[in-house]
Amino acid sequence: MSKDGEIEKKGVVVKNSDYTEHFRDPKVWKQGDTYYMVVAAQSQALFGSMILYRSTDLSNWEHLGPIKTRYDEFGFMWECPDFFELDGKAIMLFSPQG
Repeated sequence: MSKDGEIEKKGVVVKNSDYTEHFRDPKVWKQGDTYYMVVAAQSQALFGSMILYRSTDLSNWEHLGPIKTRYDEFGFMWECPDFFELDGKAIMLFSPQG
């Protein structure tokens, strides 16, 4: 969004070649001078996953990979991802399908 409140469509900002077409629900936040984004995705092995990206300008995103958990084969899709800190602990939320 521009300073005068105009919303400008940017088009594709993240290319998805490591995951299936089930790739959605981005959540973006800023930490220091860096932006982070988690995206709900389905792995090529057809399991749910939460993918982490990093950017300094909101246009060029670096794929950091899936967030590792003990639930690597849990459900076929994770939707509505969220990731934040609370009382110094990292909190990861998602809605599993299957």
